[in-house]
Amino acid sequence: ARSASRALRPVDSDAAMAQSTSLAAILDKVSSNDKDFRYMATSDLLTELSKDSFRAAPDVEKKVVAAVLRQLDDQSGDVSTLAVKCLPPLVKNCSSGSVADVVNGLVDRLCAEEGKDARAKRDAGVIGLKTVLNETPGALFRTNVCVVVKTLVPKLVAKLSQTLCSGDAAKNTGAAGDVAGDCLDVLHAAAAEHGAYMTVGHDDVGDASIHSADGVSAETARELEAALVKYLAESGRPGTRKRAATCLASLGATAGDGFLSRCASAARDVVAKAVSEKKLPAQRDELCAPYVHMLGAMAHAAGARFGKHAAESLPCVVSLAAAAHEEGSEALRETCLRTLERFAEECPRAVAPSLKEVVTESLKLVSHDPLYGDDDGAEDGADDMDADGDDDDDEDASRYPE
Repeated sequence: ARSASRALRPVDSDAAMAQSTSLAAILDKVSSNDKDFRYMATSDLLTELSKDSFRAAPDVEKKVVAAVLRQLDDQSGDVSTLAVKCLPPLVKNCSSGSVADVVNGLVDRLCAEEGKDARAKRDAGVIGLKTVLNETPGALFRTNVCVVVKTLVPKLVAKLSQTLCSGDAAKNTGAAGDVAGDCLDVLHAAAAEHGAYMTVGHDDVGDASIHSADGVSAETARELEAALVKYLAESGRPGTRKRAATCLASLGATAGDGFLSRCASAARDVVAKAVSEKKLPAQRDELCAPYVHMLGAMAHAAGARFGKHAAESLPCVVSLAAAAHEEGSEALRETCLRTLERFAEECPRAVAPSLKEVVTESLKLVSHDPLYGDDDGAEDGADDMDADGDDDDDEDASRYPE
Protein backbone atom coordinates (compact mmCIF):
# COMPACT_ATOMS: atom_id res chain seq x y z
CA ALA A 1 0.00 0.00 0.00
CA ARG A 2 2.87 2.37 0.81
CA SER A 3 4.46 1.68 -2.56
CA ALA A 4 1.19 2.14 -4.39
CA SER A 5 0.48 5.48 -2.69
CA ARG A 6 4.02 6.65 -3.40
CA ALA A 7 3.68 5.72 -7.08
CA LEU A 8 0.42 7.68 -7.40
CA ARG A 9 1.28 10.74 -5.28
CA PRO A 10 1.60 14.00 -7.27
CA VAL A 11 4.89 15.85 -7.23
CA ASP A 12 5.16 18.52 -4.53
CA SER A 13 7.50 21.29 -5.72
CA ASP A 14 8.41 22.44 -2.19
CA ALA A 15 9.21 18.88 -1.14
CA ALA A 16 11.28 18.43 -4.28
CA MET A 17 13.31 21.56 -3.52
CA ALA A 18 13.98 20.45 0.06
CA GLN A 19 14.96 16.98 -1.12
CA SER A 20 17.21 18.47 -3.79
CA THR A 21 19.09 20.52 -1.19
CA SER A 22 19.74 17.44 0.91
CA LEU A 23 20.80 15.41 -2.13
CA ALA A 24 23.18 18.13 -3.30
CA ALA A 25 25.09 17.92 -0.02
CA ILE A 26 25.33 14.13 -0.35
CA LEU A 27 26.49 14.30 -3.96
CA ASP A 28 29.39 16.53 -2.95
CA LYS A 29 30.70 13.73 -0.73
CA VAL A 30 30.11 10.91 -3.22
CA SER A 31 33.18 11.90 -5.25
CA SER A 32 35.53 12.00 -2.26
CA ASN A 33 38.94 10.34 -2.58
CA ASP A 34 38.37 8.65 0.77
CA LYS A 35 36.48 5.39 0.27
CA ASP A 36 34.97 5.66 3.77
CA PHE A 37 33.46 9.03 2.86
CA ARG A 38 32.17 7.55 -0.41
CA TYR A 39 30.64 4.65 1.45
CA MET A 40 28.88 6.90 3.98
CA ALA A 41 27.68 9.23 1.24
CA THR A 42 26.30 6.32 -0.81
CA SER A 43 24.61 4.94 2.29
CA ASP A 44 22.99 8.34 2.91
CA LEU A 45 21.92 8.46 -0.72
CA LEU A 46 20.27 5.05 -0.41
CA THR A 47 18.39 6.28 2.67
CA GLU A 48 17.11 9.34 0.80
CA LEU A 49 16.08 7.35 -2.27
CA SER A 50 14.17 4.85 -0.12
CA LYS A 51 12.04 7.50 1.58
CA ASP A 52 8.35 7.66 0.70
CA SER A 53 8.77 11.41 0.39
CA PHE A 54 11.59 11.19 -2.16
CA ARG A 55 11.32 13.93 -4.77
CA ALA A 56 14.06 15.82 -6.59
CA ALA A 57 14.28 18.63 -9.10
CA PRO A 58 15.02 17.41 -12.66
CA ASP A 59 18.60 18.69 -12.73
CA VAL A 60 19.40 17.11 -9.35
CA GLU A 61 17.72 13.89 -10.43
CA LYS A 62 20.08 13.61 -13.38
CA LYS A 63 23.07 14.17 -11.09
CA VAL A 64 21.82 11.42 -8.76
CA VAL A 65 21.52 9.00 -11.69
CA ALA A 66 25.05 9.83 -12.85
CA ALA A 67 26.42 9.43 -9.32
CA VAL A 68 24.80 6.03 -8.77
CA LEU A 69 26.03 4.71 -12.11
CA ARG A 70 29.52 6.00 -11.34
CA GLN A 71 29.50 4.30 -7.93
CA LEU A 72 28.79 0.97 -9.60
CA ASP A 73 32.36 1.07 -10.91
CA ASP A 74 33.89 2.04 -7.57
CA GLN A 75 37.04 0.13 -6.63
CA SER A 76 35.55 -0.53 -3.21
CA GLY A 77 33.23 -3.51 -3.28
CA ASP A 78 31.24 -2.13 -0.34
CA VAL A 79 30.51 1.09 -2.22
CA SER A 80 29.52 -0.65 -5.45
CA THR A 81 27.24 -3.02 -3.52
CA LEU A 82 25.42 -0.06 -1.98
CA ALA A 83 25.13 1.52 -5.41
CA VAL A 84 23.35 -1.59 -6.69
CA LYS A 85 20.87 -1.29 -3.82
CA CYS A 86 20.19 2.30 -4.89
CA LEU A 87 18.98 1.25 -8.33
CA PRO A 88 15.46 -0.11 -7.54
CA PRO A 89 14.26 2.90 -5.52
CA LEU A 90 15.85 5.20 -8.09
CA VAL A 91 13.97 3.52 -10.95
CA LYS A 92 10.70 3.47 -8.99
CA ASN A 93 10.72 7.18 -8.21
CA CYS A 94 12.51 8.95 -11.05
CA SER A 95 11.02 10.44 -14.19
CA SER A 96 10.79 8.33 -17.36
CA GLY A 97 13.79 10.09 -18.88
CA SER A 98 15.98 9.29 -15.88
CA VAL A 99 14.78 5.67 -15.86
CA ALA A 100 15.89 5.34 -19.48
CA ASP A 101 19.27 6.89 -18.55
CA VAL A 102 19.72 4.27 -15.80
CA VAL A 103 18.92 1.41 -18.17
CA ASN A 104 21.17 2.77 -20.92
CA GLY A 105 24.05 3.16 -18.45
CA LEU A 106 23.64 -0.42 -17.24
CA VAL A 107 23.41 -1.81 -20.78
CA ASP A 108 26.60 0.04 -21.76
CA ARG A 109 28.37 -1.74 -18.90
CA LEU A 110 26.89 -5.10 -19.79
CA CYS A 111 28.13 -4.79 -23.39
CA ALA A 112 31.72 -3.85 -22.46
CA GLU A 113 34.06 -6.17 -24.38
CA GLU A 114 37.42 -4.38 -24.21
CA GLY A 115 39.56 -2.89 -21.47
CA LYS A 116 41.10 -4.21 -18.31
CA ASP A 117 37.91 -3.62 -16.34
CA ALA A 118 35.55 -5.05 -18.97
CA ARG A 119 34.61 -8.12 -16.93
CA ALA A 120 33.94 -6.05 -13.82
CA LYS A 121 31.80 -3.62 -15.83
CA ARG A 122 29.79 -6.49 -17.34
CA ASP A 123 29.21 -7.95 -13.89
CA ALA A 124 27.99 -4.57 -12.63
CA GLY A 125 25.66 -4.25 -15.61
CA VAL A 126 24.19 -7.73 -15.21
CA ILE A 127 23.71 -7.47 -11.46
CA GLY A 128 22.27 -3.98 -11.75
CA LEU A 129 19.76 -4.89 -14.45
CA LYS A 130 18.66 -8.07 -12.70
CA THR A 131 18.19 -6.16 -9.46
CA VAL A 132 16.04 -3.54 -11.19
CA LEU A 133 13.94 -6.18 -12.95
CA ASN A 134 13.44 -8.35 -9.88
CA GLU A 135 12.68 -5.56 -7.40
CA THR A 136 10.43 -3.30 -9.47
CA PRO A 137 6.91 -4.80 -9.54
CA GLY A 138 4.98 -3.94 -12.66
CA ALA A 139 1.66 -3.81 -10.82
CA LEU A 140 2.78 -0.85 -8.68
CA PHE A 141 5.23 0.95 -10.97
CA ARG A 142 3.73 0.22 -14.35
CA THR A 143 4.85 3.35 -16.14
CA ASN A 144 8.50 3.03 -15.15
CA VAL A 145 8.59 -0.74 -15.72
CA CYS A 146 7.23 -0.09 -19.20
CA VAL A 147 10.13 2.33 -19.81
CA VAL A 148 12.65 -0.21 -18.48
CA VAL A 149 11.44 -2.99 -20.79
CA LYS A 150 10.99 -0.81 -23.88
CA THR A 151 14.49 0.63 -23.42
CA LEU A 152 16.23 -2.61 -22.46
CA VAL A 153 14.88 -5.28 -24.82
CA PRO A 154 15.64 -3.62 -28.19
CA LYS A 155 19.24 -2.94 -27.12
CA LEU A 156 19.83 -6.53 -26.00
CA VAL A 157 18.19 -7.94 -29.13
CA ALA A 158 20.40 -5.71 -31.28
CA LYS A 159 23.50 -6.95 -29.45
CA LEU A 160 22.48 -10.60 -29.89
CA SER A 161 21.75 -10.04 -33.58
CA GLN A 162 25.14 -8.39 -34.03
CA THR A 163 26.88 -11.37 -32.45
CA LEU A 164 24.93 -13.77 -34.68
CA CYS A 165 25.73 -11.82 -37.86
CA SER A 166 29.45 -11.63 -37.00
CA GLY A 167 29.66 -15.39 -36.51
CA ASP A 168 30.81 -15.03 -32.89
CA ALA A 169 27.76 -16.96 -31.68
CA ALA A 170 29.24 -20.21 -32.97
CA LYS A 171 32.52 -19.71 -31.09
CA ASN A 172 33.22 -21.18 -27.67
CA THR A 173 35.60 -18.41 -26.59
CA GLY A 174 35.83 -14.65 -26.72
CA ALA A 175 34.33 -11.63 -25.03
CA ALA A 176 31.50 -11.48 -27.58
CA GLY A 177 30.29 -14.89 -26.43
CA ASP A 178 30.48 -13.80 -22.80
CA VAL A 179 28.43 -10.69 -23.55
CA ALA A 180 25.84 -12.73 -25.42
CA GLY A 181 25.48 -15.08 -22.46
CA ASP A 182 25.01 -12.12 -20.12
CA CYS A 183 22.40 -10.61 -22.47
CA LEU A 184 20.47 -13.87 -22.40
CA ASP A 185 20.65 -13.96 -18.60
CA VAL A 186 19.13 -10.48 -18.38
CA LEU A 187 16.50 -11.26 -21.01
CA HIS A 188 15.47 -14.31 -19.02
CA ALA A 189 15.14 -12.20 -15.87
CA ALA A 190 13.02 -9.72 -17.83
CA ALA A 191 10.85 -12.47 -19.31
CA ALA A 192 10.33 -14.11 -15.91
CA GLU A 193 9.28 -10.87 -14.19
CA HIS A 194 7.74 -8.78 -16.98
CA GLY A 195 7.18 -11.16 -19.89
CA ALA A 196 3.78 -9.67 -20.69
CA TYR A 197 5.49 -6.43 -21.74
CA MET A 198 7.76 -8.41 -24.09
CA THR A 199 5.04 -10.36 -25.91
CA VAL A 200 2.05 -8.00 -25.80
CA GLY A 201 2.64 -6.71 -29.33
CA HIS A 202 3.14 -10.16 -30.84
CA ASP A 203 0.71 -13.12 -30.45
CA ASP A 204 -0.92 -11.38 -27.51
CA VAL A 205 -2.86 -13.56 -25.06
CA GLY A 206 -1.37 -12.45 -21.76
CA ASP A 207 -2.47 -9.86 -19.25
CA ALA A 208 -5.48 -8.13 -20.80
CA SER A 209 -4.75 -5.02 -18.75
CA ILE A 210 -1.47 -4.47 -20.61
CA HIS A 211 -1.97 -2.66 -23.90
CA SER A 212 0.29 -2.89 -26.92
CA ALA A 213 1.53 0.66 -26.31
CA ASP A 214 2.90 -0.42 -22.90
CA GLY A 215 5.19 -3.14 -24.21
CA VAL A 216 7.78 -3.60 -26.92
CA SER A 217 6.77 -3.17 -30.55
CA ALA A 218 5.61 -6.13 -32.63
CA GLU A 219 8.80 -5.81 -34.68
CA THR A 220 10.99 -6.01 -31.56
CA ALA A 221 9.02 -9.02 -30.32
CA ARG A 222 9.58 -10.82 -33.62
CA GLU A 223 13.29 -9.94 -33.61
CA LEU A 224 13.60 -11.22 -30.04
CA GLU A 225 12.00 -14.54 -30.94
CA ALA A 226 14.16 -14.90 -34.06
CA ALA A 227 17.38 -14.13 -32.15
CA LEU A 228 16.59 -16.61 -29.37
CA VAL A 229 15.63 -19.38 -31.81
CA LYS A 230 18.80 -18.77 -33.81
CA TYR A 231 20.97 -18.80 -30.70
CA LEU A 232 19.39 -22.08 -29.67
CA ALA A 233 20.32 -23.54 -33.06
CA GLU A 234 23.74 -22.00 -33.69
CA SER A 235 25.54 -21.16 -30.45
CA GLY A 236 28.67 -23.15 -29.81
CA ARG A 237 28.22 -22.95 -26.05
CA PRO A 238 25.87 -25.48 -24.44
CA GLY A 239 25.26 -23.11 -21.53
CA THR A 240 24.27 -20.28 -23.86
CA ARG A 241 21.91 -22.55 -25.80
CA LYS A 242 20.20 -23.60 -22.59
CA ARG A 243 19.81 -19.95 -21.56
CA ALA A 244 18.13 -19.21 -24.89
CA ALA A 245 15.82 -22.20 -24.41
CA THR A 246 14.90 -21.10 -20.88
CA CYS A 247 14.20 -17.56 -22.07
CA LEU A 248 11.88 -18.83 -24.82
CA ALA A 249 10.07 -20.98 -22.28
CA SER A 250 9.56 -18.02 -19.94
CA LEU A 251 8.11 -15.96 -22.77
CA GLY A 252 5.69 -18.83 -23.43
CA ALA A 253 3.85 -17.95 -20.22
CA THR A 254 2.37 -14.83 -21.84
CA ALA A 255 2.88 -15.40 -25.59
CA GLY A 256 0.15 -16.61 -27.92
CA ASP A 257 -0.41 -20.02 -29.45
CA GLY A 258 1.50 -19.08 -32.59
CA PHE A 259 4.66 -18.58 -30.54
CA LEU A 260 4.16 -21.87 -28.67
CA SER A 261 3.49 -23.72 -31.92
CA ARG A 262 6.61 -22.38 -33.64
CA CYS A 263 8.89 -23.23 -30.70
CA ALA A 264 7.45 -26.73 -30.21
CA SER A 265 7.59 -27.47 -33.94
CA ALA A 266 11.23 -26.38 -34.16
CA ALA A 267 12.14 -28.62 -31.22
CA ARG A 268 10.33 -31.64 -32.69
CA ASP A 269 12.02 -31.19 -36.06
CA VAL A 270 15.50 -31.12 -34.52
CA VAL A 271 14.89 -34.12 -32.27
CA ALA A 272 13.23 -36.22 -34.99
CA LYS A 273 16.05 -35.49 -37.42
CA ALA A 274 18.73 -36.38 -34.86
CA VAL A 275 17.04 -39.70 -34.09
CA SER A 276 16.35 -40.64 -37.72
CA GLU A 277 19.88 -39.79 -38.87
CA LYS A 278 21.37 -41.74 -35.95
CA LYS A 279 23.87 -39.05 -35.09
CA LEU A 280 26.82 -39.90 -32.89
CA PRO A 281 25.70 -40.00 -29.23
CA ALA A 282 27.78 -37.01 -28.16
CA GLN A 283 26.54 -34.87 -31.06
CA ARG A 284 22.94 -35.99 -30.59
CA ASP A 285 22.96 -35.34 -26.85
CA GLU A 286 24.47 -31.85 -27.16
CA LEU A 287 22.11 -30.91 -29.98
CA CYS A 288 18.85 -32.21 -28.51
CA ALA A 289 19.15 -31.55 -24.77
CA PRO A 290 18.32 -27.79 -24.88
CA TYR A 291 15.31 -28.39 -27.14
CA VAL A 292 13.89 -31.09 -24.88
CA HIS A 293 14.53 -28.87 -21.86
CA MET A 294 12.65 -26.04 -23.60
CA LEU A 295 9.60 -28.25 -24.24
CA GLY A 296 9.34 -29.19 -20.57
CA ALA A 297 9.96 -25.65 -19.33
CA MET A 298 7.42 -24.23 -21.78
CA ALA A 299 4.79 -26.74 -20.64
CA HIS A 300 5.43 -25.61 -17.07
CA ALA A 301 5.20 -21.92 -18.03
CA ALA A 302 2.16 -22.10 -20.33
CA GLY A 303 0.26 -24.83 -18.50
CA ALA A 304 -2.82 -26.29 -20.19
CA ARG A 305 -2.40 -23.92 -23.16
CA PHE A 306 0.56 -26.06 -24.18
CA GLY A 307 -1.57 -29.23 -24.19
CA LYS A 308 -1.88 -29.66 -27.96
CA HIS A 309 1.85 -29.14 -28.44
CA ALA A 310 2.72 -31.47 -25.55
CA ALA A 311 0.61 -34.23 -27.12
CA GLU A 312 2.36 -33.75 -30.47
CA SER A 313 5.82 -33.63 -28.88
CA LEU A 314 5.49 -36.54 -26.45
CA PRO A 315 6.16 -39.38 -28.95
CA CYS A 316 9.23 -37.54 -30.18
CA VAL A 317 10.65 -37.19 -26.65
CA VAL A 318 9.91 -40.86 -25.88
CA SER A 319 11.72 -41.97 -29.05
CA LEU A 320 14.74 -39.84 -28.11
CA ALA A 321 14.85 -41.35 -24.61
CA ALA A 322 14.76 -44.83 -26.16
CA ALA A 323 17.50 -43.98 -28.67
CA ALA A 324 19.79 -42.50 -25.98
CA HIS A 325 20.62 -45.89 -24.48
CA GLU A 326 24.40 -45.53 -24.55
CA GLU A 327 26.57 -45.14 -21.50
CA GLY A 328 27.29 -41.43 -21.15
CA SER A 329 23.81 -40.36 -22.28
CA GLU A 330 22.32 -40.47 -18.79
CA ALA A 331 21.92 -36.68 -18.67
CA LEU A 332 19.85 -36.64 -21.87
CA ARG A 333 17.65 -39.50 -20.66
CA GLU A 334 17.05 -37.64 -17.42
CA THR A 335 16.13 -34.47 -19.33
CA CYS A 336 13.66 -36.47 -21.42
CA LEU A 337 12.06 -37.97 -18.31
CA ARG A 338 11.75 -34.57 -16.66
CA THR A 339 10.07 -33.17 -19.77
CA LEU A 340 7.65 -36.10 -19.91
CA GLU A 341 6.89 -35.52 -16.24
CA ARG A 342 6.12 -31.87 -17.01
CA PHE A 343 3.77 -32.91 -19.80
CA ALA A 344 1.89 -35.25 -17.47
CA GLU A 345 1.69 -32.67 -14.67
CA GLU A 346 0.73 -29.60 -16.69
CA CYS A 347 -1.26 -31.10 -19.59
CA PRO A 348 -2.74 -34.36 -18.21
CA ARG A 349 -5.80 -34.51 -20.45
CA ALA A 350 -3.92 -33.74 -23.64
CA VAL A 351 -1.23 -36.40 -23.14
CA ALA A 352 -3.39 -39.08 -21.48
CA PRO A 353 -3.77 -41.19 -24.68
CA SER A 354 0.03 -41.45 -25.00
CA LEU A 355 0.95 -42.11 -21.38
CA LYS A 356 1.22 -45.84 -22.03
CA GLU A 357 4.34 -45.15 -24.11
CA VAL A 358 5.79 -43.12 -21.26
CA VAL A 359 5.13 -45.90 -18.75
CA THR A 360 6.69 -48.53 -21.03
CA GLU A 361 9.88 -46.52 -21.57
CA SER A 362 10.08 -45.55 -17.89
CA LEU A 363 9.89 -49.19 -16.84
CA LYS A 364 12.77 -50.00 -19.19
CA LEU A 365 14.88 -47.29 -17.60
CA VAL A 366 13.93 -48.38 -14.07
CA SER A 367 15.05 -51.93 -14.84
CA HIS A 368 18.59 -50.69 -15.49
CA ASP A 369 20.35 -49.69 -12.30
CA PRO A 370 23.89 -48.38 -12.89
CA LEU A 371 24.57 -48.44 -9.13
CA TYR A 372 24.86 -52.23 -9.19
CA GLY A 373 27.66 -54.22 -10.74
CA ASP A 374 27.49 -57.64 -12.41
CA ASP A 375 26.28 -60.87 -10.77
CA ASP A 376 29.73 -61.80 -9.46
CA GLY A 377 29.94 -58.48 -7.69
CA ALA A 378 26.53 -59.06 -6.15
CA GLU A 379 27.58 -62.49 -4.84
CA ASP A 380 30.72 -61.02 -3.34
CA GLY A 381 28.66 -58.34 -1.68
CA ALA A 382 26.35 -60.95 -0.16
CA ASP A 383 29.23 -62.28 1.93
CA ASP A 384 29.92 -58.88 3.44
CA MET A 385 28.03 -59.02 6.74
CA ASP A 386 28.19 -56.82 9.76
CA ALA A 387 29.53 -58.21 12.99
CA ASP A 388 26.00 -58.74 14.29
CA GLY A 389 24.93 -60.64 11.18
CA ASP A 390 23.08 -57.75 9.44
CA ASP A 391 23.82 -57.01 5.82
CA ASP A 392 24.10 -53.59 4.18
CA ASP A 393 20.42 -53.08 3.35
CA ASP A 394 20.41 -49.72 5.06
CA GLU A 395 23.22 -48.48 2.89
CA ASP A 396 21.53 -49.69 -0.30
CA ALA A 397 18.22 -48.20 0.75
CA SER A 398 19.83 -44.79 1.24
CA ARG A 399 20.47 -44.66 -2.48
CA TYR A 400 16.77 -44.47 -3.14
CA PRO A 401 15.41 -41.79 -0.83
CA GLU A 402 11.64 -41.67 -0.59
